[in-house]
Amino acid sequence: MNGKAPISLINELRLPAIKVASQDVNNLPFLRYLARRQWPMILSTGASSMAEVVTAVETILSFGCPSLAVLHCTSSYPASAEAVNLRALTTFREALRLPIGYSDHTTGSAIACAAVGLGACILEKHFTLSRQLPGPDQQASLEPDEFRRYVSAVREVKVALGDGIKTVRPEEAANRAAMRRYLAAACDLPAGHIIRNQDIALKKNLAWTGS
Repeated sequence: MNGKAPISLINELRLPAIKVASQDVNNLPFLRYLARRQWPMILSTGASSMAEVVTAVETILSFGCPSLAVLHCTSSYPASAEAVNLRALTTFREALRLPIGYSDHTTGSAIACAAVGLGACILEKHFTLSRQLPGPDQQASLEPDEFRRYVSAVREVKVALGDGIKTVRPEEAANRAAMRRYLAAACDLPAGHIIRNQDIALKKNLAWTGS
C-alpha cells in the first residue's frame, strides 16, 4: 500500500463502490464510517441473521450512503447446495427494496444461474489460477477456463429471462401462422344453412410438422 492507509488508497483509486465483507455486518462503527464517506457500497451477509442484515442496512443508509446493494452469501468454502438457501434472495428483494446479489461459494455455475433467475443483479465469485494453491478459498474458486464458462452461462440466463412481457416473439411468427388452428367447414354447407357446432372443424396447416 506504499505506506498509505487503506481509506487514503481507496480515495486515490476512485473505486466505483466499496465491498464490505460478511465479517463486518455487525461492525456498525465501521459501517457508519464508510457510509459517511458517501461511497456506494456492496454488503455481503454470510453467517448473518435477517435482523443483523436489516440493522446493517438501516445503519448504512441513515449515515449518508448514496447507493447500497446487498449480497446473499453462505460462509462455507465450498458451500453445498443444501446450505445455499437461495430463496433468501427473494426475502432480501421484498424486505429491503434494494439491488440484490449473490456471493457464490459453490462449485460450478448452476447455483449462480438460479440466483440470476431470482433477481440477482450482482454476482461475486472467487477466482484462482489453480485450486492446488494454498488458502481456504481455493476449493470455492474457479480456474480461468471454468470462470469463462461460468460467465457465459450466467449471461445466457440473463438474456433468456427477457422482459417478462408475454407476446408473440419475432422468432415465433412464421410457426404461429403454420401451427395455429383455424375454423373450417366440416362438410359442404348449402347457402342459407344455419351453422351448428358439428358443422365446424378446427384445422391447422398441413405443412406444419412441429408439435
